[in-house]
Amino acid sequence: MAAFSGSEGPGESATTGAAIPTPAGRESDEPPRPASRRVLLTGASSGIGREVALHLARDGHRLALASRRRPALEETRAACAAPSQHAVIPVDLTSSPAVSEAVARAQDQVGPLDTLVHCAGTALFGNVEETTDEIWRQMLEDNLSSLFHTVRSVIPLFRREGRGHIVALLSIASRRGFPGSSAYTAAKFGALGFLESVRAEVRGEGIHVTTVFAGATDTPLWDRLGDQWDRARMMAPEQVARVIAAVLRDTSSGMVEEIQVGPVGGAL
Repeated sequence: MAAFSGSEGPGESATTGAAIPTPAGRESDEPPRPASRRVLLTGASSGIGREVALHLARDGHRLALASRRRPALEETRAACAAPSQHAVIPVDLTSSPAVSEAVARAQDQVGPLDTLVHCAGTALFGNVEETTDEIWRQMLEDNLSSLFHTVRSVIPLFRREGRGHIVALLSIASRRGFPGSSAYTAAKFGALGFLESVRAEVRGEGIHVTTVFAGATDTPLWDRLGDQWDRARMMAPEQVARVIAAVLRDTSSGMVEEIQVGPVGGAL
């Protein structure tokens, strides 16, 4: 078990990550994980995704930085170690054709992808009777459809290479309902179910799927959600980024399937 203190949607306290090591004395059929990866990183323009970019660049990985906003992506790239090694890929992740084209551009610019780190997502909160059809659709598109489009686009590449790693930033709201967040929570529960099914499909093919359940993290996501949240109690994005970077440093054949990380003080 691994325990970390450190977040994304409405918060909770730290805890678990499970790893499956290769049993002693037995060789794994799976090739070792690469020490330097070619990573498609979504949500790289701000918040946790931006911090993940900084950590992965320092670790020597080549990054295709993806989100809607080119200027913010350019700022992220400039802040990374070896900025010329990384690509900026503006894309609307809710559009399936746009994601397919973005993955092709990423391959052209950083080389054959072997890792997806999906940090993209948004949040809107409100009681169920205040949740409009538009809000409901936006939460599903931004938090579930974007994940589906991106994973579906990279899986064939990983299968062709015989290896790959998907790391998806979820939320403790993927496992627990919070009042006033029905649409967001529905999307996050859906994302977890989707990834568990994908993991079952690709297990044994050299493709790893890791879900990171983050508690409340002080990112720009909260700027438009009102001032009732105690952001001083939230984690810093850098804390979550450190956990994701650590997962990708593991070059063994064991799969880290789940990690939960949250503020030391517990749920907000």
